[in-house]
Amino acid sequence: MTQELAAAASPAAAKTATKPLRVASLGIGWWSDVLADAAKRSGLIEIVSCYTRGEEKRRAFAAKYSCRAAASYEEILPIGWLQLLGSAFFFRNYLTALDPDPWYTGHFWSLAVEEHFYLLWPLLLALFNFRRAPYIAALLAVLVGVWRGLDERYQWVAELNPLLKGDVRRTDYRLDILLWGCVFAFLWKLPWVRCRLRQIGASLLVCVVLLATTACLYWEPPGYLAILAILMAVLPIATVAEPESLASRVLEWKPLSWIGRVSYSIYLWQQLFLPAHGVQRSLGWLQTFPWNLLALFGAAALSYYCVERPSMLLGKKLSRSAAHV
Repeated sequence: MTQELAAAASPAAAKTATKPLRVASLGIGWWSDVLADAAKRSGLIEIVSCYTRGEEKRRAFAAKYSCRAAASYEEILPIGWLQLLGSAFFFRNYLTALDPDPWYTGHFWSLAVEEHFYLLWPLLLALFNFRRAPYIAALLAVLVGVWRGLDERYQWVAELNPLLKGDVRRTDYRLDILLWGCVFAFLWKLPWVRCRLRQIGASLLVCVVLLATTACLYWEPPGYLAILAILMAVLPIATVAEPESLASRVLEWKPLSWIGRVSYSIYLWQQLFLPAHGVQRSLGWLQTFPWNLLALFGAAALSYYCVERPSMLLGKKLSRSAAHV
């Protein structure tokens, strides 16, 4: 049974709400009845809908707990199976034009771009000498920018699939932002680059990057995506170039540092708790300020400490084991 993240909300928070938390039961069996009985006794949770593939089970559960038997999963939360598959298998960025309501999974387009890069970049390093990596990264970044400009002008991909016309979330349009990050990571190893950045001043450089980024996003000048790709790659090294600068000290502030640590999990959960105006809301007060922020950080913390962090530790352990073989 899925109680729409009700477990992440404290009883104290639920009591302050004017209405019980409205939830749905997905997947009906013996355990769902146990949870439903507990929810009913608490008085804090109201089961308003249920869904399972068996129609008889749906109707029996709906009659027992006075809720609506949904005919499909999409009736409960507007996320289609194609969206879920695209998000799980990292092709969500090529489905954006197909979805009438992409809010809850639309942001996974950027994760798809990252995953494609993580598959491509190690392969390139294996095929070419590692010493050539900086030149390969720079060349590919430039080629991606050139390809994006040419395709925007001549619409070659749109001729094959009109739905992808001008879609800036495509991997072939956005790989350069990660490639430029690799280029600047290699440049950071050079002493004269680090010295020059310290001479400029990290705080000044951060301000310039942020102002330039804002201007690009507002005016969208020709080639602005290529400019943004370079600016976003410069920003991280600007903050580490001068650890004692104001910008670096602000970013090292413990609350901000923790947010940065769990930022991946925050990114995963943000759309669920922070729906835009007009987006269908299925979680009641969990999508209303300030409870939505508490739920977002609670879900992100659980995701980080229970899934992300153990997975990273396991990955490091497996890497060390492979290195000894």
